[in-house]
Amino acid sequence: MKQRRHIGSMFCVLVCGLALLGASLFGQTRSAHADPTLFYGFEDGSDGFTAPSWLGANAGQPTQSSAQHSEGANSLALPVNFIGGSWDQAGVDKVIDNYNPVDLTGYSAITYDVYTPVPNVVTDLVFNDPWLPPANPKPLKVGWNTVTFDIGPTSQDFPNAGNYFTTAREFLLRAIGQGATYSGPVYFDNVRFISTTQPVIHMVAPKADDVLSIPQGQTYAIQAHVTPSAGRQISSVTFKTATQSGTLTFDSANNVYTGAWDLWKEGDGLKTLTVSATDSTGATTTSQTSVLIQNSQMQVHISTPTFDQQLKGKVTVSAQVKADSRFALKSVTLQAAGQTVSMAANASGAYSAELNTYGLQEGVQTLKVVARDAQFTVSDLVDVLVENHARPANIVHANTTQFVDGHTPFRYVGWNEYDLFTRLDQTVAHNEQTIEGNIILKGTVIPWRQQIDRQMMEAERNGLTVLRTWAFDNSADSYAFQTGPGQYNESTFQKLDYIMASAQRHHMRVIVTMENYWGDYGGIQQDAKWLGLANKLQFFTDPQAKALYEKYVAHLVNRVNTVTGVAYKNDPSVFAWELMNEPRMDCRDDPTPTHQYCDASGNTLRTWVDTMSKYIKGLDPQHMVTAGFEGHSFVPTGPNGQGIQWGGTEEGNGNSPIMAQDVAGIDFFDFHPYPNASWAHLTLDQTRQLITGITKAGLQAGKPVVMEEYGIDRTQPVYDQSGKLIQPKDAAYTAARVAWYKDMLDTLYGAGGAGSNIWGLADWSDNYYNVDPYLPLADAQRDAPLMAVLAHEASQLAE
Repeated sequence: MKQRRHIGSMFCVLVCGLALLGASLFGQTRSAHADPTLFYGFEDGSDGFTAPSWLGANAGQPTQSSAQHSEGANSLALPVNFIGGSWDQAGVDKVIDNYNPVDLTGYSAITYDVYTPVPNVVTDLVFNDPWLPPANPKPLKVGWNTVTFDIGPTSQDFPNAGNYFTTAREFLLRAIGQGATYSGPVYFDNVRFISTTQPVIHMVAPKADDVLSIPQGQTYAIQAHVTPSAGRQISSVTFKTATQSGTLTFDSANNVYTGAWDLWKEGDGLKTLTVSATDSTGATTTSQTSVLIQNSQMQVHISTPTFDQQLKGKVTVSAQVKADSRFALKSVTLQAAGQTVSMAANASGAYSAELNTYGLQEGVQTLKVVARDAQFTVSDLVDVLVENHARPANIVHANTTQFVDGHTPFRYVGWNEYDLFTRLDQTVAHNEQTIEGNIILKGTVIPWRQQIDRQMMEAERNGLTVLRTWAFDNSADSYAFQTGPGQYNESTFQKLDYIMASAQRHHMRVIVTMENYWGDYGGIQQDAKWLGLANKLQFFTDPQAKALYEKYVAHLVNRVNTVTGVAYKNDPSVFAWELMNEPRMDCRDDPTPTHQYCDASGNTLRTWVDTMSKYIKGLDPQHMVTAGFEGHSFVPTGPNGQGIQWGGTEEGNGNSPIMAQDVAGIDFFDFHPYPNASWAHLTLDQTRQLITGITKAGLQAGKPVVMEEYGIDRTQPVYDQSGKLIQPKDAAYTAARVAWYKDMLDTLYGAGGAGSNIWGLADWSDNYYNVDPYLPLADAQRDAPLMAVLAHEASQLAE
């Protein structure tokens, strides 16, 4: 069975047990080389830990325990409620020292025991932000497991951890169901921090995110405590930056290694300092520290236009420039799309220049004001929308096997981003640099509206034109759309209003998905619970469920957008209404002996799709309707009955790429291929056959076909063109992965496909599928070749 993508960055869907467990883990910062210590064996009253009542108290070991997992009599019983979703999670959060930062660089690993009575459960360890996605979750077998996470300086388990291990405040032990169905306890035991045997580097100066400046002609003193493990000595300590390298020498008076760093030679901006220490056995440790060098006192700030402002014709670009009193200001210029224009100062000291946008390409443009003096170059950027010509706003419709925008055939490259409606104002935790060069300082607050606009802007910049996003959440989340049967959260609907208005400004159309088969954000499991149904598959047949769904759909379709004043059913920005994210009739979700709630023939699901698509058409005859299918089942690929079994054989025709979607109210077919997922591992040729087979079958049925989700999991291997398996750590992996994306798109459009939506654009780190066009910087640099593929495909379709 296909395991779901990791849906969720800063939320949880079911049991979110957030508890403060006992007293301080350390009390004070421990020595760099503490002995390996059992920090928690979960023996009430003997290790400073007493279980809170909601955990059900510390429990005796499960009967399957062995000597390997029997430290003491008890383990921590964590209640979970896994309902077969993709992101069913429960966790216990441990505050280390009353949130005081603790340096863990003296430890190389954390190990703990975890017991699960059911399969399809993974575990992970998260620092400081308890509900971040897992960097590297560990799969669990049924029974006891010993799990180890590397927290050393070159940790592969936490590749995006930043300075978590030098400023650890809390950590979360988490159990995550990925398709598991189980209600009861899982058990944690024997949490140990393992001391490292390598040299330990503790930076004294600079600290992460420090802003450094010194007088010209002086140097900055790097200082680091460096400690060898027992019986060893430090043989060398060195530092390196992009422009300099040198040796740190021991200062016995202060017990630190110190070295001179010429910050003026480095230049201003975000810089990375790497300190390396080698001991007498040859073991080496490196420590990287990101700092902002700011020796210039010159300041540049663009005052007009503002971020995301629409420009047309002749506009004035203005900037406030504060000169550095030590150096004469040489020039202030405006740069736009390869043009450079001198800016002149007015009486108030502001600099301005006239820009004629008719000389610029339509769409997203970056304006840059650059000030230079005898020593420094300082700049500021602003991204704007050039809108020289009004674009007609047509409701896209399907005409046999193609989409039509007005009278023009419309094929598109698009994207998924499911979490837009969950956005809150965000405080930047560390200094960051965007891929365009803008520096965002620690502590900067990015409003949620700007986050949404930025994602729309980056999509438009790369030629993407159709967004698929969620308009459902039936849960106790503060941002739920529906908090109870027929009870709607107006503030969340207003956030969706803003998403749609932003999409309109950025010439984006939106596939609006209105329900979820999976447990994420509640889904039909929550509907079934509200209605007292015995099984979630009854959602497709129960009259109460039908009425509840129709009421929600009518509320959404008939809504008038509070930002634009346009009813959703009249809004050209709506590309299509989607019935559900990946509806299916999977008998594995029906545990009854006779599978009394499932219909593997597909007829029940097909009837529901037919009924609900007609219902939506009755509310809104203008817009297209699609079903949201994954496309599982047997896919014919050859003339003699050959084919690809996409998904499990027991899933039935209810999940067929064509059968359940081939009804009058559905305007186009969709499918979601993830060919290198852990349950699939298709070759490149099999992937081509799958995409071609589904596309041609859809076209033969007389409707457009959309590859509505697709992605290549970074944690799983891929095959190259020759059939060789390339592992994620291989040097050739990144290029091979990008080549897969290009091949999938070329195959789709070559077979006559009408559109695609990559999973998924984001602005936060994820080890699996996220495509980050803007930041975090390291991820944006990694994903730049893939963004180039999307932009190229989009330009090809536009010709």
